[in-house]
Amino acid sequence: MLLIGMAAKAAGVIAFRIFGWAELLAVLTVWDPVGMWFAESGVGLIFDMRGIAAPAGADVAFDFLLVVSFGLQCGIVGWGWDLIRSSLGR
Repeated sequence: MLLIGMAAKAAGVIAFRIFGWAELLAVLTVWDPVGMWFAESGVGLIFDMRGIAAPAGADVAFDFLLVVSFGLQCGIVGWGWDLIRSSLGR
C-alpha cells in the first residue's frame, strides 16, 4: 500500500505540474491535511522561508514531502489492515 499510495500521489503531483489544473491541486492538498502539515513543516525545517519569495527548490521539496507523507499514510493504513486481519485469524 505504501508504494501504491506514493505512486498515486506522485502521478497527481506530476499531472498538476504539467497541466496546472487548480481542481487537482485542491484534491492533492485540501483532502490530505496530514500531508499538507507534514510538507509545510518539512519545508519550513529545510528552507528559510522568511524572505519575500520562496527559496529555489522549496516547491520541489514540498511536492516530494507531500508524496512521501501520503505514502506513509497509506503504509500505516495497510499495516493496520494487516494487523486487523491477522487478529481475526484470516
